[in-house]
Parts: sequence; structure tokens; C-alpha cells
Amino acid sequence: MKDAMLQVQLLIPHFQTDAKVTAQLKHAEGLTVELESDLRLPETTSSIQKVILKYDAEKIEAEVTSDVSTEIHNNIHIDAIKATVSDLLDQQIGMSDMKIRDALIQSLEASNAYLEQFATNIPYIQGIRIPAFPEFTVPKKLFLKAEGSAKYKFGQNYYTISIPIPLGGKSSGDFNFPAALNTPKLEVPQLGLEVASISIPLPEVFVPESLSVSLPHLAKAEVSSKLSSNFYNMEATASAGRELVEKPSYSAMFEVIGTSPVDLLSFKVEGSALVEDTPGEYLRAEMKSFLDHKLIEASVNYVEEMTTAEKIKFKSSSKIEANSPLDLKISLEHTGQFGVNKDEISGDGNLMGSIKAGPLNGTVALRQSLILLPFKPEAKIDSSLKVNSEHFQAENTIEAVFTNGELTVISKTTALENTLMHDAEVTYTGSLLALKSDTRAKILSLNIRNVAEASASPDLVNIKIDTNADLFAGVENHIHSQFIATLDANGLDVKSDASANLTEQTASHKCSLSLTRDGLTTSGTTSLESSLVPLTLENKFSGALDTSKLSLSAETKGKFDEMIIKNTNSLSGSLSSVAFNSIMDVKDDVVTYKHDISIQIEPYSTSVTIHNNLHVLDITVVNDVQFKAHPFTADLNGRWKLFSGDDELKQTYEMKYQDLVFTAKCGSTGKLMGSHMSHNTEIEVAGLSVTFSSDALLNSEYLRFNGNFHATAVPFRFSVDAMANTDGDLHLYGKQSAQVYTKFLMKAEPLALAHSHECKVSTAHNLDNGLSIEINLDNKIDTVLTPSKQQATMRLKSKVNNHLFNQDVSTYINPERLGVEASGSIITNLFNRVDADNQDHFFSAFLKYDKNTNSLPLIQTFPVDLQHIKMTILRIAEAMQYYINREDIIAEIQNLAKYISALIHPIRL
Repeated sequence: MKDAMLQVQLLIPHFQTDAKVTAQLKHAEGLTVELESDLRLPETTSSIQKVILKYDAEKIEAEVTSDVSTEIHNNIHIDAIKATVSDLLDQQIGMSDMKIRDALIQSLEASNAYLEQFATNIPYIQGIRIPAFPEFTVPKKLFLKAEGSAKYKFGQNYYTISIPIPLGGKSSGDFNFPAALNTPKLEVPQLGLEVASISIPLPEVFVPESLSVSLPHLAKAEVSSKLSSNFYNMEATASAGRELVEKPSYSAMFEVIGTSPVDLLSFKVEGSALVEDTPGEYLRAEMKSFLDHKLIEASVNYVEEMTTAEKIKFKSSSKIEANSPLDLKISLEHTGQFGVNKDEISGDGNLMGSIKAGPLNGTVALRQSLILLPFKPEAKIDSSLKVNSEHFQAENTIEAVFTNGELTVISKTTALENTLMHDAEVTYTGSLLALKSDTRAKILSLNIRNVAEASASPDLVNIKIDTNADLFAGVENHIHSQFIATLDANGLDVKSDASANLTEQTASHKCSLSLTRDGLTTSGTTSLESSLVPLTLENKFSGALDTSKLSLSAETKGKFDEMIIKNTNSLSGSLSSVAFNSIMDVKDDVVTYKHDISIQIEPYSTSVTIHNNLHVLDITVVNDVQFKAHPFTADLNGRWKLFSGDDELKQTYEMKYQDLVFTAKCGSTGKLMGSHMSHNTEIEVAGLSVTFSSDALLNSEYLRFNGNFHATAVPFRFSVDAMANTDGDLHLYGKQSAQVYTKFLMKAEPLALAHSHECKVSTAHNLDNGLSIEINLDNKIDTVLTPSKQQATMRLKSKVNNHLFNQDVSTYINPERLGVEASGSIITNLFNRVDADNQDHFFSAFLKYDKNTNSLPLIQTFPVDLQHIKMTILRIAEAMQYYINREDIIAEIQNLAKYISALIHPIRL
């Protein structure tokens, strides 16, 4: 059978669906297999997929095609969508007549005008413009077609590969297999069956030594593809293989092309490679590639040849170019060769490059050569680099020679038209390595030179660096710096010396460091002096470190204008102690400052002492602090004082911890603008008990205050005793005076709480218009709470001029009864409508409940009593309103507010 076909079809009329799958097999000169799928859906949607495979003795091919199309989008109301978008763009912006469409168009026009205006100064954007809004259209038919093919040609010759097999060449006899197999004799008397023993000979089997596999030579492979749609098209081809020509050669190429209505998405890329081989003569390889895009065009070419006739020689050349409409151009080209024969190895290379980016352009050239005589041995390397541009020029040459066991490397560099020059030399002779460097520069009439020398041998290392700078020829301006370091068997020694003299200003710095077997020592001196700015400064430091101790010290002296500064710091340490001291003294006509700080740390003890004194104008601040610590004890005390003339503020504090008892005390006193004040606080914590006390005192022209607070807390007991007393006088629209006295007592135990609070307030107001008001208020609250008895009492006495109001309220709960008692009295003439004499009014009420009875007689008359209380409150309110209106108090208060406003308004707070 040479041909065969299989077809399957599925029809669904209700869904307008037709699906067909066809498979064909043809076997004539070769083998061909075809697979095709055809699917048709409603709305003229179709999909055709086809695969073809061909195989014969020379090649194998594969083809794939795909075709998909549809008109289903025609059911979408595109016109309605366009109308909606158009209506949106035609909407007005705010209250103006401008539409959104007009605003977008004007924005694009303004942006393009801005680009045109500045494009002359920025070449990169000369060709860039923002395109207008495109009109969106939908094709009547959407399609996507894809085609692909692959072909591989077999070579005429074959490679034969022999694969060794484990245990090859062995036979079954080598593995002790028997030459014959004997079956046992079988007898079954019950059935009368008897089978004699049979000998079956076994042939000898041999394992082959290897397995040969034949593979065809590499011939050529080709691949291509094509994609097309409504929006984008792409084609790609690639091939690789052996060219069947006289000279053996191998080549490869590829090409990719993409096209689109949008130019930025269109591109073309292609490339090729070729390798040619002439046996016994040369081998040549070549590679090319190219990129084409709207924004850039680039190409890369590379060629390399190798000849092996008389000597091995390599030659190569490469070139890279890139151009862009944004006024960018880059070019890079390299050529080189390398050769090897029995006597020498040589090579050279040249690199040339250029770049142009708008107004900037430059070139670079690099040349290198190498000669190596491995049997002498000798070697020489030369290199030169040159960079040239509009704003920068530089040139460098390097020469390296190795002969008779000696190495010499010389480098010379110049830049910016000899503004910067550098010479360097490295030599290695025997066991000595030496380095020399000389740098010269001219910058803004500043001549700078740096000379460095270094040498190293197994026994000695030396480094010396000298730097000099001269400014403004003819004027005494000079900068000098020298650094010397030596390392030998005795240790390391470093010295540095720098000085500067610039326009009546001098500065110098000297330091040294020595590291030997005995330890490390260092010292230095820095000085600065200026006549332009009256300034003199000198700093000295020294340090030493050995196996037993450490010491550091620094001393600074300076004078700035009329200010004199002195500062000394020292630090010393041993294996068991550390000591630090700092003394500073600053003197000036305006500011004076001194401090003395001492820290001493020894085994099991630490002490710190600080003294500060600051004087600014007529203000002085003094601070003294002392701290001592020993095992299980610590003591901190200090004081500070701020005073100016007759005004001063002073504070002392003390903290102590000893024998598990912590105490802290703090006291402050002050005198400011004729006012005196003091505040003392003390706290003690001993085990589980805490005691706290505080008292304060203030005495001024308008206010006097004194108060104290004491609290004690021990396990299961807490008590508080506080008292405050204040009075004051103020002359504002008359004489105003007030006195306040308050006292608070509380004691708490696990099953008892007692509390007492007493407050007395009195004020007197003697106004300039003859009105006098005296107010007295006396309030006291007592509370006792125990599990068997709870009692609270409140007494209130108040007096306004000749009007008195007293009130007593008490509540109690005990085992026999509970109750509330209230009584009060009012002495006033507010209710006297006949004359101005005071009248006495008394009231009392109580509520008691005897726990031994079941009746509460007050509940029966409680509504009536409540109505009587309501009527009494109304009468009091009416009488007070009548009194206020009769005495013209409201008018007086309003006049007082106007007077205060007129008094304060000119001040403009």
C-alpha cells in the first residue's frame, strides 16, 4: 500500500459548526505525512491548521501552516463606541467654551512648537515630533496567518563511531556456563508415567567487542517562518550547514523583518557567518550583522584568518558602526595580528574609534606591540594611547623591557595641552624593586608638582613623597608637604611635615610615629597663624603604648581676636586603672568659660569630678558634680547656680545608696525680680518602705504660697499628709485680695481607710466705685471606711457680704442602722420684702433605716417633701434675681468689663 487517507468530520447544524480532520500517508519515492484540521464556526469564523512531513534518503522537511479569520467583531457596535468617545471629547471644560478635544489638540500643537523652538540647541530631538491623534478603525475581517518550514539535507558521507561494549570478546564459556543442560528423570508410578533424562546441548555465545554506529556528515539546515495579521507582519529565515564547494566551508545566516503601521515597531535584522578551511594553508572565519530601525542603524563585521604554513599567524579585523537620526554616530575599528615561530612570539594591534553626539565629537587611537624571545629570555611591550576631542586631549605611552633578568617599565602621560604631565618608572633588578613617579600640573596659575619614590628589598622598605605648590608667581605663596616612611628589622618609622604660606596666613603640621619592639610612640604639632583674621592656634599631641600602660595627651592654645583658648586633655591607663583629666579655659570680653573634669577608675572604685563655670555678659552659671562608687555603695552630689545681679537660681541635689537604702534629696532656691522661692524634695527607699516629702515656698509682691506634702508607704500601710496655704493682692479697678487654705489627710490599711479634706477660701473686692464684696467659703469632708462601719461627713459654710449659708450632710452605715442626715441655715435679707434686716431660715432632713424593722416611714411623705424642696429652691432663685436687679450688680460688672477692655486695648497684646 503506497497511499492511505483517514478523514473524520463532525457537523452540528444547530450551532452552525463544521469540523473536519484529514490525515494522508504517501509512500512513493519518499515518505509524506499530511495532517489537516478545518474548523468553521458561526459569524464566518474559520481555523485551518496543516502539517506536512517529508522524508527521503537526501533530506527531511516539515511544513506548518495556520490560517485563522473571523468577523465576530462585526456584532460589536463599534459605531456606538465611537459616538460615545466623540461625545466625551466634545464635552466642555468647566464654564469655558473649550472642549476636551480642543484642549488635547492645542496641547499637542504647543508641545511640537516647543520642540521646534529648542531643537536647534538639542540635536537629539530635531526629528522628534508628537503625532496627532490617530483615527481608530476596525477592519471588516480579522485574520492571523502563520507559515513555517524546516528542511535538513543529509551529507553524502558518514561518520562511523565505535562504541566499546563491557565484557567485549568474552564467551559464555569464560563465565563457566555448562556446555549442555540435563533434565532430571521423572517417574509417576500411579499413572504409569516414566520420562528418561535428556541432555540438551547449549551453543557457545560470544559478546562483541564494540558496536559501530554510522551518522551522516553535517549538510545544511534551513528554517523559515512568516506571520501576517491585520496589525503586524513578520518574516524570519535562518540556515546553517556545510557548503558543497571545492573548499570545505561552513556558513550560517539569519534574517528577521518586521513591518507595522507604527514605524517604531518596524525593524530589520540580518546576519551571516562563514568558516572556510584549506587543509595545510589557512582557516578563515567571517561574521556580519546588520540592524535597521527608525531610530538606529548598526552593523558589525568581523574577519579572522589563521595560517599554519611556515609559522602560526593570526590576523583579525573588526568594525562596528552605528548611526542614528538623533545626530549620534559611533565607529570602532580594530586590526591586529599575532605570530608564533620557533624563535619568537610577536603581535601588534590597532584600535581606532570615533564618536559624534550633536556638538560633541572625539577620536581615540590605541596601538600595542609585543615581542617575546622565550629562549633568551627577552621581551618588549610598547603601547600608545591618544584621545582627542574638542574639550579634552590626552596621550599616553608605555614601554616595558625585560632583558638579562631586569625589568623596566616607563610610562609618560600628557593631557590638556601639557597642563597635566605624569612620568612613572618601575625597575626590578636583582631583589630590589624601585618606583619613581613625577606629576606636574598647572591649574589657574597654580603650579603643582608631586614626586614619589619607593624601594623595597628583603631587608628594607623606603617611601618618600614630596609635594610642592606655588601660587601667583612673584608673591610669597608656597605649599610644601613631605612624607617619609622606613620599615626595617628594627621596626617602622613614619614622619610627616607639611607647611603652607598663603597671603599672610601660615600653617604647619609635623608628626611622627615609631613602632618598635618596645612599643608604639607618636607625637605631633599643628600651628595656624593669620594676620588678616586675628587668629593664632597651636595643638600638640603625644601618645605611647607598651605592654603595661597607655598614655595620650593633647594641648591646644589659641587666640581669636580678643578670645584666648586653652585646653589640655590627658588619658592614662594600665592593666588595673584608667585616669582622664580635661581642663579648659576660655577668656573673652563677653564670654568666659572654664571646666575641670577628672575621671579615676581603679579596682573596686570609681570617682568622677566635674566643675563648670560660664560667664556671659552679666550672667554666670556654676556647676559642680561629684560621683563616687564602691562595692555596694554609690554617692552622687552636685550643685548648680545661675545668677545675674541680684537675681539668682540655685539647686543642690544628692543621691546615695548604701546598705540597701537609697536616699535622694533635691533643693532649689531662687530670687527673681523681688520674688523669693524655694522647693525641697526628699525620698528614701529602705527595703519595702518608701518615704517622700516635699515643701515649697513662694513669696512675691502679689502672691504668697507655702505648702508641704508628706507620704509614707510600708507593707500594708499608706499615709498622706498635705497642706497648702496661699494669699495674694492685686490692684486692678480697685483692690482685690484672696486667701486659700487647704489640707488633705489620708491613711489606708488593709481593712481601714480614713480620709479628711479641708478647704477655706476667702476673697475681698473693694472696687473704686465704692462697691465691696466679701466672700468666705469653708468646706470640710471626713470619711471613715471599715468592714463594720462606713461614715462620711461634709460641712459647708459660705458667706457673701452679710448673707450666710451653712450646710451639713452626713451618711453612716453601722451594724444597727443606716441613714442620711442633712441640715442647713440661711441668714439673708433676700426674702425680706419689708425692710433690709436679715432673716434666719433653717431646714433639716434625715433618712434613717433601722435594720431591726421593716418599715421606711419617710417613703410615704417623700413626694410631699420633694415638692416642698422644689418650692424652696424656686423662692431662693427669685430672691437672688430680685437682689441682683435691685443692687445694679449686672451694670457694675458690665462697667468693670468695659474699663478693663479700655485699659488693655492700647497695649495691643
